[in-house]
Amino acid sequence: MRQNSILNIGKSIFAVILLLIMISSSADALQESDIAPQMKNNIDKITDLLQNKLIQQEEKNLKIFELFDTIFDYSSMSKIALGKNWKKLSSKQKVEFKNIFTQKLKQSYINKLKLYTNEKVIINKNGK
Repeated sequence: MRQNSILNIGKSIFAVILLLIMISSSADALQESDIAPQMKNNIDKITDLLQNKLIQQEEKNLKIFELFDTIFDYSSMSKIALGKNWKKLSSKQKVEFKNIFTQKLKQSYINKLKLYTNEKVIINKNGK
């Protein structure tokens, strides 16, 4: 019973990660009609990597983050994470915080992606 709960949590976390990818992927630079295909493309790349048994986990992580790094704005995410405290930091502290925040975020994603067990992701164009 506990293992099923953990798997369900893992699946939910994976879905959230994919949702973040979809939301973060330069949606403002794309035409509305291009958003769903772009999201599908990014999701397909990640799920293909996760399913590939020939690639070692460390290499998978590197390849996944090559994609994530083009999608996520770690600087903006760092500012949002600190809120009003961001302005209190020196330039050096901001850079240091962003670097640490980015590494922690990536490690969290790596841990969650390990829970992936070949679920399919379907993008519904009408949002239902």
